[in-house]
This record gives sequence, C-alpha cells and structure tokens, in this order.
Amino acid sequence: MEYSVIEYPKIMFSYDLVSDKVIIKNYSNEYMMIAPSEKIRRFSIGNHSFFRPEADIRFRGLNDTGFYEILNQGKTMVVAKKSKKVQYYQGEEIPDQFTFYSIYYVYDQEIFREISSQKELLSIYNTKENEVRKFLHTQKLNFKKDKENTLVQAA
Repeated sequence: MEYSVIEYPKIMFSYDLVSDKVIIKNYSNEYMMIAPSEKIRRFSIGNHSFFRPEADIRFRGLNDTGFYEILNQGKTMVVAKKSKKVQYYQGEEIPDQFTFYSIYYVYDQEIFREISSQKELLSIYNTKENEVRKFLHTQKLNFKKDKENTLVQAA
C-alpha cells in the first residue's frame, strides 16, 4: 500500500467494496480504523491492484474519486470501478443480499472511456475493428456473458 507517498509493503488492511474504504489497524494493532482515502494512492490484495485517480489530466474520464481495479496495464489500460450495494429485508438489521456492480473503462486517446457494450469496445479499435471482432470470435469471447475477460483479452 502506498500511503502519503510512502510505501508500506507489510501493512495489514482490508478493502470494503460497500463503502469504498480501506480499513487498517492502528499503529499499536489494537483496533481497526478507516484510512483517509485521499492519502492512499494505490494498494494490492493478492493479484488485484487498485489505484485512486488524482485530479489531473492523466485520469480524464474517471468521474468517481474512489478506488479502481487495474485489469490490464499493457498497451491498452483497462480498469474497473467495482462496488457492492447492501439490500435489507423490510426493516431488518441483517443484510438480505449484496449486489455486485462493475463499471469498465478503457484508456483511449488520453481519456478513459466507459465501455458497456461490445459495440463501444469495437469503436475504440476503429482501425482494427475487424481484427478485434475476428479475435473475439476465434477465442469464443462473449461481451455480454463475460465483460471483464473480454475487455482484458481484447486489450
């Protein structure tokens, strides 16, 4: 985790998708606390890397100031804004269900573009649209059924 421009490789923490907050132990490991999001630039959990976009030109198109997961950092960057919404059963205190949401973005021409359909994905590769379409077909990738994998493979 990078916190206030300092790298903390061994800090214990968790990431709450409901609140979009990082929870860390205090310096004496006595209790958990919410880390100030504006001080966290990036962090990793297992094979998943996240970053918080700063308000500068490099992150145009990412409208939410929360954390984004980096899905592909190669030639074409693909990121996802993931969240969970809690639904309670008619006034109960115990959650009835959690609904998972993902919004996907592809970095194109110095701006992140939200991708919610295969048509939008193909429009990014306008000069290579036929090649990408053929690749998706030969790899049996289906945007509607597996958005994340299709975006990463196409990148």
